[in-house]
Amino acid sequence: MKKITLLSLAATVAASQGATTVSVGNATLPTSGYAIVDNTGAAVAAADSKVWVGTFDAGFAAGLGGLDTATDDQLVLDNFTAAADASNFLANGLFNTAIQGADGDGSLGAASTPLFIVVTSGDEVLVFDFGGEASFPQQNATGAGAIDLGIVEPGDVVFGNNQPVAVTSGLPPFATGAAWANGITFNAGGAIPEPSTSLLAGLAGLALVARRRR
Repeated sequence: MKKITLLSLAATVAASQGATTVSVGNATLPTSGYAIVDNTGAAVAAADSKVWVGTFDAGFAAGLGGLDTATDDQLVLDNFTAAADASNFLANGLFNTAIQGADGDGSLGAASTPLFIVVTSGDEVLVFDFGGEASFPQQNATGAGAIDLGIVEPGDVVFGNNQPVAVTSGLPPFATGAAWANGITFNAGGAIPEPSTSLLAGLAGLALVARRRR
């Protein structure tokens, strides 16, 4: 089993002149969300899961999409600079948090530095990059800054599986129905994919043909 380690640079952040709050989640409670699931489709355990905010060197970030999601988790973490302590999941598979302490003007997360969200669960890693559009904001005159990244979706994944997958189990009782049916997982091709419209139409057509032949 891979052993995952991540160095938090929160002490360095605290010593800097200001702080930035980064808000991000994977659910609009209690109505809908894209749960983080393992490679069987089960919601990951909250106790084993964390959300981090930080950045990568530009050269490494450019190659994230070409890394092996089954074997390169530790390599990703070795190249990630965390800009604050991690935040906990609020329930199995779900997070909705405001991470405070990310430095917006100092050496970590300087204004306009690309901002990434990293999710860890056990020995698995996901990286969200929001299409390269998110960056640390400029702090105001009092040393405060904030950015709200909204709700992550499968298409925001740059390291991990960027296709929606079926959630099979493990969500809290309120998370039921179609709005909670699809999630995000770690390894590309590692879980049951969400049925596509064309596939469902094809299956319906086959069923119709079968009935006509009877």
